[in-house]
Amino acid sequence: MFNLLFKEACVPTRATSGAAGFDLYALDDYELSDGQVIVVSTGVSVDIPDGHYAMVCSRSGLAAKYGVFVLNAPGIIDSDYKLEIKVILSKVPNGKNTSKFNINQGDRIAQLVFAKCDADVYPRMTSDAVRTGGLGSTGM
Repeated sequence: MFNLLFKEACVPTRATSGAAGFDLYALDDYELSDGQVIVVSTGVSVDIPDGHYAMVCSRSGLAAKYGVFVLNAPGIIDSDYKLEIKVILSKVPNGKNTSKFNINQGDRIAQLVFAKCDADVYPRMTSDAVRTGGLGSTGM
């Protein structure tokens, strides 16, 4: 299901047997300042079955403690997207901590939640084109 694209990448994991989401890990080190938006590499792709999709969601602890959250939450990953999962993070001032937040390689930065898509609601597309990009690749 998960594909490691780099030797430094971490396999997404569920923290407990009852967890709905798989934790996503940073591939590299980053520094995030108040008001800044960054795109964080995970080094991971995922094979999503037809009729399903995945949502990239914030981790509640990062949001509550540090003001760090997934900006476009939930970020949607379609079943035909086969490239690296990247996470758009932002930071807001939260009055508890400094204006900078350091992300280290291997830190948990977001969570990936899978869901079923009711395909009967949507008309079937006739194109079998292969997706070649992400983060807005199909238009704005």
